[in-house]
Amino acid sequence: MAHDHSTHDHSMHTTGSCNNSPPPKQCLTSMAMTFSWSFETTVLFNSWKTTGPTSMFFLCIVIFALALGHEYLQVQRSIVDARYSAILDRGRSTADDDDTLALTSTTQPTIGNEEGITTANGNQTMTKGSLEKYHLLRTGYHVISAFTSLTIMTVFMTLNMWIVFAVLAGTVKNSRNV
Repeated sequence: MAHDHSTHDHSMHTTGSCNNSPPPKQCLTSMAMTFSWSFETTVLFNSWKTTGPTSMFFLCIVIFALALGHEYLQVQRSIVDARYSAILDRGRSTADDDDTLALTSTTQPTIGNEEGITTANGNQTMTKGSLEKYHLLRTGYHVISAFTSLTIMTVFMTLNMWIVFAVLAGTVKNSRNV
């Protein structure tokens, strides 16, 4: 059985241009499968394109700032995590009865009174609201970190070496802050 392709519309198989369909036109771009040094590339959206060395330079500055901001966020997140863990550890070691601090199987604190965690010597260490604020802060850092890391990964996947080096330069960590 012969299959004639002469009547089929193969306009969607062309890449790098818009087809001849009525508006809205379907514009297709091809994704690079090898590393390149081109100054013309599309990043994340069809409308975000570089057209030469100047636009590539400014794009690399933006990508560098995004990667650097992601690393800064990771450092801040680790500081908040360390504080939160220290508070929980202090609460675990000083809790004297079930009414002050009970840890569930997920190690999330459950406070029995609204005043806060009371230590064995009577000092108040943390209120329920403060623990909730730390938890919300940690959750916010996690969501923003996930978004920025996935965005950086997607940008890296353009395989444009100018962008790759901008990402790598922005991910350099300051070892004193970690």
